[in-house]
Amino acid sequence: GYVGQKGNTLTFPNVKVEKSGTYCLLLYYCSGENRTFTLTINGEDRYDVTKLYSGDYVHPTVAAVLVDLKAGENFIMFGNDAAYAPDLDRIAVSDKLASEMDLSEYADALYKDAKVAVAEKNPDFCENPIVRTMYTADPAPMVYGDTLYLYTTHDEDQLVNDFYTMVDWYCFTTKDMVNWEQHGPIFSLDDISWADDRAWAPQAVERNGKFYLYCPVHKKDGGMAIAVGVSDSPTGPFKDLGYPLVDEGDWNDIDPTVFIDDDGQAYLYFGNPELRYVLLNEDMISYNKEVGIVKIPMVEESFAKGSHMTGTTYAEGPWFYKRNGLYYMVYAAFGLDKRDEHLAYSTATSPTGPWKYGGVLMTEEGGVFTNHPGVCDFKGHSYLFYHTGELPGGSLFHRSVCVAEFTYNEDGSIDTIAKCDGVSAIKEEK
Repeated sequence: GYVGQKGNTLTFPNVKVEKSGTYCLLLYYCSGENRTFTLTINGEDRYDVTKLYSGDYVHPTVAAVLVDLKAGENFIMFGNDAAYAPDLDRIAVSDKLASEMDLSEYADALYKDAKVAVAEKNPDFCENPIVRTMYTADPAPMVYGDTLYLYTTHDEDQLVNDFYTMVDWYCFTTKDMVNWEQHGPIFSLDDISWADDRAWAPQAVERNGKFYLYCPVHKKDGGMAIAVGVSDSPTGPFKDLGYPLVDEGDWNDIDPTVFIDDDGQAYLYFGNPELRYVLLNEDMISYNKEVGIVKIPMVEESFAKGSHMTGTTYAEGPWFYKRNGLYYMVYAAFGLDKRDEHLAYSTATSPTGPWKYGGVLMTEEGGVFTNHPGVCDFKGHSYLFYHTGELPGGSLFHRSVCVAEFTYNEDGSIDTIAKCDGVSAIKEEK
């Protein structure tokens, strides 16, 4: 039988084989319309099954699908484009490599009149969640050269005190949005001598050949503060300054977002429940103390009426960027009478506001208690990164990073973006 079900997807997290190779995966399909189904193996290889006919509970159809499995445990997802999960009785894996078998005879021996469907690998689609080998959250994309670097937090499998248990940060890289490489951990609480907990939402930026990773952490005997890791490489390892960049002695200093404007001025926004910013100096590890820490007016015109502590929707997780002369602030938000966060955005013609509320970017439906936006343009495409609880065992404390492609309207506004199955590969022009 299957272990988990999420919407229109079944999950099989512990499919074991002794050695790597191509195997015959048997799908015992009981009922349903003739639809196209998808198999995803270990979050990397995606296969399309197009000829899986409906059986019944006495004589289910057996689909013999050729898939590449690695030695040891494999994570398999089986889904379709309907609103509900396909009706599988169970799955099985051949005890031999496919090259050593007659697939039709193998399937027929199990059930009379079984129909065999052979799937083809789809290398042109990345299915959400992007990372399936661990729990990740708070996605922060950075484009540098021909590569997208995605920085994330890491939700530990085992919770401490039934709360977010997070001690390090990771980076995942891609050149085509489908093939991802894991790096890390690239920075951890062990690297920050003055911090002891809460390795929360980061963001990275490059300047003058150096890479700066801004991370909120809990200061020993204090509140939340913002650390800075510095590296010569976008994938680390990062070295802490040895002291916090921002430390107001309260709990507001979380979720930093960094942006360098066209005139060279760098901005670091942050905060929950208030949105605040500092003007970073060119060294990126200090800020203009004469201007100090500036508090943005938390008014309905800027962030709409909501249920968070300021009376607006703005909650946390700001993401600051500029596109075609318009400044965007995307953030996690609480609507009126809503318990889970949605994503919203505001815009301004100046990097410091005043901000004008733009609308809901992604609803709370299908998510968990928190969400966190990361927005970027990459090779002619626009992407919104976010997180959900879609992996097996997922919850508000065990999250998974996802991505959706979207487009801007001519006036720069953005329509509400739906959570989705994934994104297609970027095709390089020849």
